[in-house]
Amino acid sequence: MEKYLPYLSILVAMSAIALSQLKTRGLAAVEVRLVAIETKVALYWSTIERNAAQLLHSPHRPELDRLLDKHLAGETLSTAEAWELTRLLDELINQRDGDLNQLFMAQQLKQVTIAKYGLHEAHV
Repeated sequence: MEKYLPYLSILVAMSAIALSQLKTRGLAAVEVRLVAIETKVALYWSTIERNAAQLLHSPHRPELDRLLDKHLAGETLSTAEAWELTRLLDELINQRDGDLNQLFMAQQLKQVTIAKYGLHEAHV
């Protein structure tokens, strides 16, 4: 997923530039198309989040399960909980002896959580 984030950022930036340059009647059509793209991207990432949370659920990781359950219930995590989720996902990723599907989904969910909750600054 990390490798796609720069492309998504470029797409959004290019769309913003195009919108700022258009001053004709075509602007409304471009806005409609941009909203459609944003909707599809949001749907894609929400599906990734939901599927990753379901796949990573395990009775052997109660701390992680509590946060995944909260996510699956549609609740918003606090900033502290989002940091804790990324820490627990890092532990799972760093084990590297588990199921490759779980490893991949843990990486995906970590990146989505960082982006969704704005966790780009260093956490102390």
